[in-house]
Parts: sequence; C-alpha cells; structure tokens
Amino acid sequence: MPGPERGPDVPRDGASVEAGAGRGPFGDQPQRLNRVVCHIGTYKTGTSSLQQFLRDHDRTLLRPHGFRFPRGWLRRDNHLEINLALLRPDRLSTARTRKDEWRDPGFRQYLVDQVRADLRRHEDKTTIISGEANSMLRYDDELEALRELLGDALIVVYWRDPTEWLASIADQLVKTGIPLGDDPDAFNYVGSDSWQVDYETRTAAWRRHFTDVVALDYDEQVARDGSVIPSFLKLLGLRVPTDAHQYWMNRRGEPGPRVDGNRWANGLAFGESPAESAPRATAATPSRTPL
Repeated sequence: MPGPERGPDVPRDGASVEAGAGRGPFGDQPQRLNRVVCHIGTYKTGTSSLQQFLRDHDRTLLRPHGFRFPRGWLRRDNHLEINLALLRPDRLSTARTRKDEWRDPGFRQYLVDQVRADLRRHEDKTTIISGEANSMLRYDDELEALRELLGDALIVVYWRDPTEWLASIADQLVKTGIPLGDDPDAFNYVGSDSWQVDYETRTAAWRRHFTDVVALDYDEQVARDGSVIPSFLKLLGLRVPTDAHQYWMNRRGEPGPRVDGNRWANGLAFGESPAESAPRATAATPSRTPL
C-alpha cells in the first residue's frame, strides 16, 4: 500500500500547502501501514482541540478502525514525554521549564523505555502520538533518536501564518509566566527571524528522517472546516463525526487545559487505561513533583 502523498515544502510566507492532487485536498485514502502516526502540532494550531477529540473518540471511532490514542504518563492527552526525553540536554522548551527531572539521564531513558514498551504491546494497532512540544525537535541527532523510537512514522504538522503564530505563541508564553527571550535560536524568542517560523527548513529536517511528512496550512484548514480535526481524520481515512465542530479549546487569552496523566491519576505506565490490565510504572522512578 503506498504511503501518503506529500505536499511541497511549506514556503516561509505561509502560502497554501496541498497534501495531494486530483482526489480533493487529502484524498480518500485507506488506513495506512504506518504503525505510528506522529502529530507534532505545532503550538497554537488547534492541538488541544484535536487531542481532546481523539480522547473522546478513542473507543468509538479510532479503535474500530485499527487506531489508538494512548494515555500519556505526564499529561493524559499530550505526549510531551518525547520532548523531555529527546531534545539535546542543553536545550530548553516550554515543557522543560516546568521542572528539572529531565536533566537526569536516567529519567529521560525511563520516558523512552515507557513509550517503546507501549508500542511493543500494541503492534496490532496504529498508535497516534500527539504533542506540540515534539515539534521542537530540529537537529539530526534528535530526529534520528525519534526515528529509532517510533520507526518510520507518518509525521503530521500544521503550519500557521508566521505573523499570527508569533503573536499567538507570545501570548501563550506570557500567560504561562515564561519571559520572552532575545536569542533567535531559543524556544521563547518571538522575533520575525525566529527559527520556528522557518517552515521550509523545519519541514526539510523532518523529511530527512521520515518518509511520510505531511505539512498542512493551518489557516486554510480552519477557513474551510472550522478546525484541524476534519483534515486530520480525512488524512487517516476516517469519517468526520457531526460533533467535530464542537471542539475549540485553549483560545488566545484563555488558560489551557492540564489533565494529569497516568503517573498521577492511577500509577499506570504510559499508554495504559485503568480499564485495561496494564503494568504499573515502577516505584523506582525519580522525584514525584507534578510536572
């Protein structure tokens, strides 16, 4: 079965991106052979809404069609474990500013081991990993480590108009108490020359390591469908439920939802549901201060 058709690299000016031609914007594609679908956001592109939708429809829509949306260990619906584990040790991110556990190599390896074990337990399903923080991976060694962990996953990213994105992420950083930076390479720099809005370079980096990288124009999808949820479901060959339009979370200026993951809610390992027979996370994990 062929992989998804790619659109061209996204221009820096935020121009339209096509993810296939001749069959509508996405095509009526059957379920893919990719064992992992890795949605990397980015920030401020409807990620929280999509994650909540996937959680609410995990058993009614995803699993009957061979997909699953696992519970995160640190956050229930946001798989930021990859960001904490695989960014270079000298790099910061929004997730890494909350506490310092990630500085311990043993903790980072523990996160990787949990994700890997979950994927091995569910090789009969296509696992959907979603976390906007994971879009921060940018260097070849970081992306190679992700490829080793997930395999040749289908990567899905939404790019937003650069000016709008910078304004929105600045609002988000201030709202969460993170000061804006002056280093163009930093995660909290919001100048027009930020590496984060060099979409062409960022897309090319991911395509060096993954065969299928689908980059979509966020503004185009929202203008047509009201959110990114329909485009994501169509990409997977799934129907769009009538309630998809009801999901619109974390608007600019509003506090974002934070739901505890398995670590705090039930002590289970990454990916497991309290309703399932599942291994518990080892008691020998590092400090248990909430992230």
